[in-house]
Amino acid sequence: MTKTNVKPADLETKSLNIEIKAEGEGIITAYAAAFGNTDSYGDVIQKGAFVKTVAERKDKIKVLYNHDYYSNLPIGKPINMIEDSFGLLASMKMSQTQMGQDVYTLAQEGALDSMSIGYSAIKAEYPDDVQARASGIWRIITEAKLYFAFVHWITCAKRSRSLQGASSTP
Repeated sequence: MTKTNVKPADLETKSLNIEIKAEGEGIITAYAAAFGNTDSYGDVIQKGAFVKTVAERKDKIKVLYNHDYYSNLPIGKPINMIEDSFGLLASMKMSQTQMGQDVYTLAQEGALDSMSIGYSAIKAEYPDDVQARASGIWRIITEAKLYFAFVHWITCAKRSRSLQGASSTP
C-alpha cells in the first residue's frame, strides 16, 4: 500500500513573513515559526513548543510548496531544525525534482519570502485574564506536533525576520 500525504483532521497552520536564504547544494534556510508573536487567530507559540516534535519526528516532517497538502509530492525535507530566541529556524534540502529546483531558484532570486507550518497543538494554555484578552491572546501553544513546513510567497503574519546573524547550527 502506498502512503500519501494526508492532512490530519486537527491540522492548523501559521504563516511568517521572513527572509528565505538560498545556500549552496539546494539548501534554503528560513524561520518556520516565531515565538511570542500573537497571530491573527490570537495564538502565541512559546519557546520550547517544538523541542519534542523535532527530536522525535524530524525525519517525518515534509517541506511542501504553497500549502499543497494533496499533491503527495514533498519538495524537500528538513536537514536541521533548531529553536533559538526568535523561533524555529529550519534548513531544508530541496529535492532534485522540477518543483524542488523551481522553489530553490525562486528563493535564490528573492521571490519567496514566507514560511508556514502545519501542526497540531498538543498542549496549550488559555489565559482568561483581562490583560491577555485585551492584547488579543486567546491561546498559548506550549507543545506542537509538526507535520509540514511550507515555503510560499504570500502571508498575513504580523511579524517578520531577517536571517542576518541567525545560525543554523545549535
